[in-house]
Amino acid sequence: MSIPDHFFSLLKEIPARSIWQPKIGEKLINDIQDKAFQLIENEKNQILDIEQQWLLYSGESDIFFKENIARQHFFSLTQQQQKFKDYLSEQRCLMLVEHGEQWRLWQLVKIEQSLSSLLTSAIAQDSNKKTAALLLVSMEKFLLAAQQFSELNFYPDLTLDTLTLHNNKPVFLGFMPTNEEKQEYDLKRAFTSIFTQILILPKEDIKEILHYLELYAQSHKDNKKLLNSLQALLSV
Repeated sequence: MSIPDHFFSLLKEIPARSIWQPKIGEKLINDIQDKAFQLIENEKNQILDIEQQWLLYSGESDIFFKENIARQHFFSLTQQQQKFKDYLSEQRCLMLVEHGEQWRLWQLVKIEQSLSSLLTSAIAQDSNKKTAALLLVSMEKFLLAAQQFSELNFYPDLTLDTLTLHNNKPVFLGFMPTNEEKQEYDLKRAFTSIFTQILILPKEDIKEILHYLELYAQSHKDNKKLLNSLQALLSV
């Protein structure tokens, strides 16, 4: 499906019954009107980056040629979003869009500051002490989220880019999974981009980050376990 220039204005014509949650969704749709977007597309998915403030997503399993099946899929996802709402960012919505002779599910999500962006900012500011503290917090909250989501049988694409903290509680920022495929919670994958940034720092900075990690680890036994995991990942 090609994306017409007036696509966002077409979203305003979606009936309320095809938006979840309607009030939040209508506000988000209004917010993106007249905004520029960049299409990020591969063989399976379409993602629109809207001025680095919103993301609009639809996967290959979100296209339907019968309205009743499309609505069953839409209703199933609304139930999931309601079920997991305490673990999801609030500024998001689901939309079922009719286009020609097909129906397509789209997810619109407001971009928030993730754990990854917090770490990138600390690294850029040469704040090694803050970087070390954030590394421990990020690993702790990532493992907590992975455990909680697994217990709920919820398997989204969990990385530091899709995770943030609200009142010190891990919250998922990414897209709801729309197929049966379970995502693996891969610690190494989650930290790869951050470790890449750390490993190109001067050796003195890396040593100082490790020093602060060791200091923080001494304050709590659980931190020691996290430190061992971080050191193992950094050495790979």
